[in-house]
Amino acid sequence: MTFVVPLPFPDEYVSGHIARIVRLNQFLDYGHLRRHILRQHNDRRSRTFRNGCELIEQQVASPAGSYAESHSMVPLLDLLAVEAVVSEGTDARNRITRPFIFLPGTRAATCPWKLCQFCRQEDIERFDVAYWHRAHQLPGQETCARHGIPLMHFPHATIHEVPNPEESMGEFASSAVLRDESSPVIQRYLRVCAEALRRPQCCRNRNHIWLALRDFGGPLQTRRYELGTHASLTRLVSPLLPRHWMKEHIFRQAEGGVINDRGWTDGLLLLYLCALAPSFEAVWQVLSSGDSTLRRSTETSEAAHTTEPTQA
Repeated sequence: MTFVVPLPFPDEYVSGHIARIVRLNQFLDYGHLRRHILRQHNDRRSRTFRNGCELIEQQVASPAGSYAESHSMVPLLDLLAVEAVVSEGTDARNRITRPFIFLPGTRAATCPWKLCQFCRQEDIERFDVAYWHRAHQLPGQETCARHGIPLMHFPHATIHEVPNPEESMGEFASSAVLRDESSPVIQRYLRVCAEALRRPQCCRNRNHIWLALRDFGGPLQTRRYELGTHASLTRLVSPLLPRHWMKEHIFRQAEGGVINDRGWTDGLLLLYLCALAPSFEAVWQVLSSGDSTLRRSTETSEAAHTTEPTQA
C-alpha cells in the first residue's frame, strides 16, 4: 500500500493534518503512523515527535518553512522560552499536538478545539473540504479574528475523529464570556499570541519575563499581593481580568476557582504579563528582546490598569 501524505492546508493545525494522514493510510492511530515513518526512513535513533515532525515535513516539502512552526503552537512556546519537545516520545507528541489551554479542569478545557463557521464555508468553497485552523486554537480565544463571529467548541477526541469537519456543530461560549473577550487585557493578549504565530520570536531568558512582571506590577503590589509565588501573582492580576472570561478559562470547576502553584502553566504567564504591562509594545519588547529594564509607556494606561474588580 502506498504511503499517502497530503499537503497541509494553509494554517491547518498539526493535529488535524496528522489525523488526515492516519485516516488516508488506514493506520490505527498516531503511534502506528509514527512507527511507519521511522521504519520507512530506517531511523532508530530517536522516538521523539520532533523527529516525526521533521520526517513529515520532508514528505510534504512545505514551502512555508518548518512544519512545526507553520502548523503548531511551537512559535508560542518558543516565545515563552518553553522547550516544545522533551525526551519521551508520547510527551513530545502531546506538547506539540495537544490543545494549548491555560489549565486542565476548567470549563474551556473540556471542549478545547475550536472552529469558525465562516472559515469552514470558505475552506469548502476553496478546497472542497473543511479543516481545523491553528489561528482558532489560541487559549482563551472565543471569536474568529478574521470574521468576528463566535467560535464553536468541540471535545478532545473530535479533531482526531473528524479531521474534516464539514458538518460538525459545536457549542458556543456564553454571551457574558464573549462580552468579556473585548476587554483591553484579553485583546492585548490575543494580539501578542497572533503576532507570535505570524512573526516567530524566541525569548532569550525566561527570567526576564518574571523581572518584567515585578516591574510592571510594582505600583499594585501590597504586602499581601507581593509577587513571590504564582498564587500571589494570580491574586494580584485577577481584579484586572474580566470575571466571566476568568471563570471559563482559568478557574478550575472542582476547586472553586482556586489556582495554586501546582497548576501553573506557561499560557498564564503570558496572560498575566499582558494584564500588568501598559501596552502591546511593552509586552512585545520583553518577549522579543528579553530586556527587563523597561521604561513605562507614556501612553494612556487603558482600562486594564484599574485596580477595581470587573463588574458582572
